[in-house]
Amino acid sequence: MYWAGSKAHQCTTYAIREYTAYLTNVPADYDRGLEACKATPLKIHDVSYLPSRCEDKGLHNIVGHWRVSHNEPDCNTYWRSRKDEGCASPGSRKRYIEYYLEMLPHGGDWNEFCATTPNPEFRFQHVPHCWQRVSSCLHCLERPLMRAL
Repeated sequence: MYWAGSKAHQCTTYAIREYTAYLTNVPADYDRGLEACKATPLKIHDVSYLPSRCEDKGLHNIVGHWRVSHNEPDCNTYWRSRKDEGCASPGSRKRYIEYYLEMLPHGGDWNEFCATTPNPEFRFQHVPHCWQRVSSCLHCLERPLMRAL
């Protein structure tokens, strides 16, 4: 048994792209297709990966799914334009800091990328709040804006 028809799909989070492939050459009387799927590696970017999940679509139609975080530069978003908006409220000792998320892949979930894109300036693991600001410019793209408190 081996994989065929491997296909790259869209980026799902920062630096991660989903791939799928079909398990082929499965004997007609073989009833352990999902187990075979989980144990059969696929080479992506010259690295062997086991599927993150397997799907039985019936009639020996087994599909493997991979989440690959190696050599996926199109999935690498980044923060730019740090803007200090000042104190959150008098005496709070907290400041509003804004960043723009850049290089969001077409079809990417901006909220998911906002939550997973690292920033060396952050002192917390997860972004506290994201929202999408729409520009009034005709040729501008919508960009997610992260606001840290």
